[in-house]
Amino acid sequence: MNIKQKVLSLRLGSLYRNAGFIVSNNFIVSLFGFVFWITMAHQFTAYDVGIGSALVATVGFLANLSNLGLGIGLMRFLPCEKENANDLINGAFFLSGIVNIIGASIYIASIEYWSPNLNFITDSPWMIVVFLGCSIITLFSILTDNSLIGGRSAQYVVLKNVISSVAKIPIPVFIFPFLNGVGIFVGTGIAIFFGCVYAWVFFLPKVFLGFYPRFPSSFKFILGIMPYSFGNYLVNLFNVSMQYIYPIMVLNRIGAEYSGYFWIAWTITMVLGIVPVGVGQSLLSEGAYDIDRFKENVKKALAFSLLLGVFGVVILNLLSERLLSCFGEQYATHGVNVIRYLSFGILPQCINVTFMTVNQVKRRLGFVVVQAMFTASIALIGGWYFLGLYGLVGIAKAYTMAQLIVSICVFVPLCKEMSRL
Repeated sequence: MNIKQKVLSLRLGSLYRNAGFIVSNNFIVSLFGFVFWITMAHQFTAYDVGIGSALVATVGFLANLSNLGLGIGLMRFLPCEKENANDLINGAFFLSGIVNIIGASIYIASIEYWSPNLNFITDSPWMIVVFLGCSIITLFSILTDNSLIGGRSAQYVVLKNVISSVAKIPIPVFIFPFLNGVGIFVGTGIAIFFGCVYAWVFFLPKVFLGFYPRFPSSFKFILGIMPYSFGNYLVNLFNVSMQYIYPIMVLNRIGAEYSGYFWIAWTITMVLGIVPVGVGQSLLSEGAYDIDRFKENVKKALAFSLLLGVFGVVILNLLSERLLSCFGEQYATHGVNVIRYLSFGILPQCINVTFMTVNQVKRRLGFVVVQAMFTASIALIGGWYFLGLYGLVGIAKAYTMAQLIVSICVFVPLCKEMSRL
């Protein structure tokens, strides 16, 4: 093998390396999350877990709502714009941070319409400040991860999120037990803050020389990626809508306890969801870096995600009841079938994410938006209807049905894309 072939081999290997770190990050975070929610389930009531998980889901949705798609833009353009990395990253923090504060404030002002069970937020000025703070640090955490992935240094994402995951376990129990469900929420926000600060001081400056959080010297570069980012902004909203709307849907319709049962089942199952998403993020970054090997990378990414997905679905179905029993008998009773139905949606999701990533690299954002909107519409409308019909398992059925229908629609176009890339 000559020098050129060795270099190309290393580049191809970076797809798996970056994907491996992304998947490992999410697996480790999910493992710590598993320990975290077990601890919360044993230290607090199901009602408190439901309130805490609903608050975490709410700020997560607001963070994704306000990032303007700039996270995807950073992953797509940082590999080829490293000399402008400071302005790109800080510009994304600044613009999306302003939108986040405005959006979170609007949410608080109208919370009685969105989620009456959470309107206690408005009872105290300090609670409003805490809610706003947790919302914006959640946003910054997402953008920090996207920046590190765009810099092809996903290993630092793993380390950053391990710090946050370890820190958040003791905080609600030992520092804020008197806050009950709110303590779960506050502890999570503080832990995310610790992880972000560590990454800003030690990781981002290694990947992007001279980086430090500051007001951007120029908005030219961040505004230049806005057209691409805005299309992906819509995509991201549709993609995360299920994760954040489902718990609120359950909370509002059948109560906080059932929201807690659902959140635990969803969190466990979405450990598998990291496979297609993680491989897709790596493929996006590699596609921006080396378009000549994109066809080969697409085929390998799809095969890799399906292989891991099949293995994960089998293992999770075998262990689902035991895993849920760690939280308590009621969690197992209400959640085991939710996990089983949700898990089968991961396999068609591997196909869907691969097709979406191909179109993102090719900048065919119209196709990406339509696909994401179609998936979310089926999942949310079906979830609302099936929740009343089947209970918690109805949401799981709707989610898997949406992924399956979309995968059938995109399978043939994906095969054609892979043959002519």
